[in-house]
Amino acid sequence: MEYAYKTVDITPNKPYIIAGFIIQVEPVSKVKDKLNARIMAFKDKSTIISISVDSLGIDIDFQNKLENKLQQTLGKDLNLVISSTHTHFAPDIKIKEYRDFLFNTLCESIINLKWNKTSNLKYSFKKEYFDEVGKSRISNYVSKNIYLHLIKIFDNDINVINIIIYNCHPTVHLGSTDYVTSEYPGYLLKLLNEKYKDVFFTFYQSASGDISTRFTRKSQDYDGMIDLSNKLYKKIVELYESNQDFNDINKIEYKSKAINAKHDFNEIDLSNIPNDISKRELDTINEGVRVRNNILENPDLLTKQIKISSISLNDLKIVFNPNELFSEYIESLNSKKSALVCYSNGYEPYVTPIDFKILTYETFTDTLTIETKKEIINTIKELSS
Repeated sequence: MEYAYKTVDITPNKPYIIAGFIIQVEPVSKVKDKLNARIMAFKDKSTIISISVDSLGIDIDFQNKLENKLQQTLGKDLNLVISSTHTHFAPDIKIKEYRDFLFNTLCESIINLKWNKTSNLKYSFKKEYFDEVGKSRISNYVSKNIYLHLIKIFDNDINVINIIIYNCHPTVHLGSTDYVTSEYPGYLLKLLNEKYKDVFFTFYQSASGDISTRFTRKSQDYDGMIDLSNKLYKKIVELYESNQDFNDINKIEYKSKAINAKHDFNEIDLSNIPNDISKRELDTINEGVRVRNNILENPDLLTKQIKISSISLNDLKIVFNPNELFSEYIESLNSKKSALVCYSNGYEPYVTPIDFKILTYETFTDTLTIETKKEIINTIKELSS
């Protein structure tokens, strides 16, 4: 068994339009934080590579092309999962020049990974409810599924890899922000790397379709982001320093399943807009109307297939899904030692719960049928079992 890890700088070296908000139409030159891609890789019976990128979202076509390129160089028994932290202040991946730069940087970095052989890999798993950074961003809709995970991987008794999984939209800043930033995930990792200098940390965004900093942030600027990052940092340090239950890793496996995405376009009743919602919620509902009209005009652009995959470290399962799932989908996991990561294997729209009745921005972008949502739930259960 072998493992490898690397943090790669993917900060733009020239101005680009940043993705995340429709009002961003001019290239941005200022950089507040570095953007990084964090590569975590394992070799057992096959090679498994997981990348967490400081980006709004990486499309499945990008992932497939990079996987094919790596298979040509490193062998066919290689599986790749690319995930995004979902920062709204990184370059738009559709811009060819930045897209090519990112592709070539990741490809070269993976090919040149330094592998470590081991016969004694172990992990510890911590999961706690934590809503000091993220809460439901929908008025009068409370989520009980806001979880912070810390997975520590050890080679013998040395901690070598740390996986943080949390579900909260990284949207502290105003949409008009004029600089590049990796938002709270990047700032959190910067703090952890300063404290634990020789240890690798990576961050994955979980099911945060309905979870954000809307009702927890003090301000929508860099200071507001730092404030929330510090709260998350303190909690991670607490988990990191606490007693560990060690579990042997004798087997590392990758599985995947593709499900057909079916859509419906039921008319949305705008008379159901609640009276007691925030101005931001009302603004996003109005934006949702525009987005829905665009979907209706271009139905052929909707995804036809959803790829869901998992990486298993013995009995620990990490399941990867491309959609912006609502936090309720965390309940689909079939094991206490499991976690759900979104914005992975592509980047697809919001998925609200099957019985969701509230009128929100997310309602307008969710076109999946109940049948498809049930398939997503069943596949998450299957891959986490």
